[in-house]
Amino acid sequence: MPRLLAILLVLTVTDALTTELDQVRQLQENFEILATKFRHLETKFQEQESILKLLEMQQLDNSAKFDIKDSEHPPLGHKALPRTCSTARVANPLLTSGLYWIDPDGPAFGEEPIRVYCNMNTGWTEVLHDSESPMNSGHCTSPGCYSRTIHYNATLRQMAALAELSSECSQSIKYDCVSSPLERNGISYAWWNDRNGNPQYFWSGSNSRVHVCQCGIEQTCFENDVRCNCDSDAKLPLADHGAIIRKELLPVTRLNFGRTQRPNSTGIHTLGRLVCDGRLAVVNKGLPTSCADLWRNGFFNSGLYSVKGNKQFEKVYCDFSKLPSEPDFQVWVGYEDVKSHPIPIASSKAIVGRAITSRARHDQERTNEKYIAIK
Repeated sequence: MPRLLAILLVLTVTDALTTELDQVRQLQENFEILATKFRHLETKFQEQESILKLLEMQQLDNSAKFDIKDSEHPPLGHKALPRTCSTARVANPLLTSGLYWIDPDGPAFGEEPIRVYCNMNTGWTEVLHDSESPMNSGHCTSPGCYSRTIHYNATLRQMAALAELSSECSQSIKYDCVSSPLERNGISYAWWNDRNGNPQYFWSGSNSRVHVCQCGIEQTCFENDVRCNCDSDAKLPLADHGAIIRKELLPVTRLNFGRTQRPNSTGIHTLGRLVCDGRLAVVNKGLPTSCADLWRNGFFNSGLYSVKGNKQFEKVYCDFSKLPSEPDFQVWVGYEDVKSHPIPIASSKAIVGRAITSRARHDQERTNEKYIAIK
């Protein structure tokens, strides 16, 4: 009899445990369904937030174009605009950080001025865009199945001109992941597109020939046989972050991610602003050695110029309707026998809305009706 009671007790407890396990499983299923719906709503919310931010940026652009005096730091006119934040800072060291209008490609040719954030502590220029906040890539299977175009508060030409006026540019990228590799078994599931639309697979540094993240450069990745933390495909939260410093490839124009199909997979990207030092715009030393030197020093009239070669002066044709990185910006014509002599001339330099006229001694070179005056 006691044995029978014990068996009945065991059966009763087993049934109760089975019922509780079924309830736990049901709760887990309900939780996963709710988590999936939450992620979907979160993605939708981020998309709407980005659209709203883009509309606000466009409204800001439009209002500034039609009533430019209402901007936080109003320019006095296109010709008075600095080309970078660094030139504005040099001209007026009392300026504070904030939004400013600049015109990197110059007033003579090119496109409308752009509004950027100027860090006046450093003089660096920051170009804003609509994907600066963390964004969920959702769930999908194939390589690059999630793709997001980056909309900047500037044109590609103006950003390219800003890079030409800078010795350094960078843009940070961060990817928070759970079971969502950037590359796995030789298959690239994620990449970013550069200024020209070309795919790039490095996520930090300047070596575009290899797939690598910052942990791969430092050899501190989660697993020894991978070059990015997320490539370990671990079922726990990891992150890869770094900064792209190849200025001729920047800005990032599109982000692409994939292989996030598992229920527990997550992929969240955060893209920093395009940041450039703008220091080449304030360099004005000696005689020019190229059309690029002339362009950086404020020459915008296309034509024949004399520039200093290795052994003697050379005659070149400068097409200032183009950027220095574009084909045929500078065309070599030949050598020129030029004799320099210092003469006093009047010079005028525009400094953030005001002109300072001074009389100084310059080295003046005459070339086919073109004069080059360099301090």
